[in-house]
Amino acid sequence: MPYRAKEAQMPQRKQLASKSNLWLAETLWKLGAVQFGDFTLGRTTVNSPVYINLRLLVSHPTALWRAASIIWEEAQTLQSMLHPQMQQADRVAGVPFGGLHVATAFSLHAKIPMVYLHPRLDSLGNDIEGIYHPNERVLIMDDLLAGGGSILETALQLDEAGLIVRDAIVLLDRQQGGRERLRRQGINLVSILTLEVLMNYLMSSGKRAYAESAFKIRGNLGETFLEQALSEALPPGSWEMRHVFPDRTIVDAVIYLGQRLVPVDSKFPLENFRRAREAPEEADRKRARREFAGDVRRHVDAIREKYIRPFDGTFDFALMYVPAEAVYCEIASDDDDGTSLADYATERRVIPVSPRLLYTYLATVAMGLRGMELQKSARDILDRLSELERDWERVEAPFQTLGSHIRNAQSKYEETSRALERFGGRLSGIARRGDDEDAREEPRIAALPPPA
Repeated sequence: MPYRAKEAQMPQRKQLASKSNLWLAETLWKLGAVQFGDFTLGRTTVNSPVYINLRLLVSHPTALWRAASIIWEEAQTLQSMLHPQMQQADRVAGVPFGGLHVATAFSLHAKIPMVYLHPRLDSLGNDIEGIYHPNERVLIMDDLLAGGGSILETALQLDEAGLIVRDAIVLLDRQQGGRERLRRQGINLVSILTLEVLMNYLMSSGKRAYAESAFKIRGNLGETFLEQALSEALPPGSWEMRHVFPDRTIVDAVIYLGQRLVPVDSKFPLENFRRAREAPEEADRKRARREFAGDVRRHVDAIREKYIRPFDGTFDFALMYVPAEAVYCEIASDDDDGTSLADYATERRVIPVSPRLLYTYLATVAMGLRGMELQKSARDILDRLSELERDWERVEAPFQTLGSHIRNAQSKYEETSRALERFGGRLSGIARRGDDEDAREEPRIAALPPPA
């Protein structure tokens, strides 16, 4: 296919991917796979307010086949880019056990051979089931990603068998740090759906049962999303959940920026927003919107009063996390008088941020933190250079004194050497004169007469 034809199809593919994501979200909702409460899931998720049971897809072959086709379309799109975002795969590997049904359906749909790990009877490891050859590229597949441990374990055992793992695909990313963990190990993750997109879709589509459950756990859910965003965007140690001020007031999160704190609130009033969406009568919807506006204003005032406290080390502003893009659009929209709830908040130094906007703010903060680190490093270098300069000054004076002594010694040596030469010359002259005088003063002995 010519490059231009490919390029022209890219927007169409993006629209297809977007529709596919929403189809998966709607299907999971209809299958009852989305549950709300207080759950302890797996090894990395503790007290989660949301449980997504993707294994229900095995009981719905049509939905499972459609999910496999969506994965195939996504993989084809990423592999056909001008700069490919995914490698071609020789094999697909399902993570036991949640990824086996997804990988099987994908293998049948894409006609790519499959392998999987089978636990040994002695519980001392896994055997790789299926036919494979060393140096083949394997695409790992799972239904859900939390911390990434299961995918990493699968990748390690495939690597030990001589297979190459560079990519992994999951149906749902819970956004709990697994993507970053895989990236550090050289594995590129592709997710069809994220927990954030799923929640935003359910909230904006007016799911009554979801809304009623979400109101009961909205604080916990908002904190969960906020913590995920902070952990993915900022380095460890630069933020803290549930920060306690000296008067025992607790804010949902703070971001450390220099010597000050940026307070972040994640509890947002949503009940009247739902009513404004679901009320059958226009009059009821208008009344609910007015009540929602009142809720937001009171919430903004509470944030301003409780969390903006420069005397306790915060900046003179705070972030108000709005848990859904649809809700943020509502508060950012102008009223009849040309103002918006967002204007009301910013005038009071409370900045509303949607999930996407929060990532933008956090990216800016991360850049600032890196700049501060560079500045700190530069200060450290200057301090060390100053210390070296002082050390040099302490060494330079004795060194110059030593040089002077050496020069004086050399001068004295040369002077003494010349004196010795003169003395030696004089001594030699005296010795020669003495020899000459001795030779002149020696008496002459008369010759004896010859014998008679």
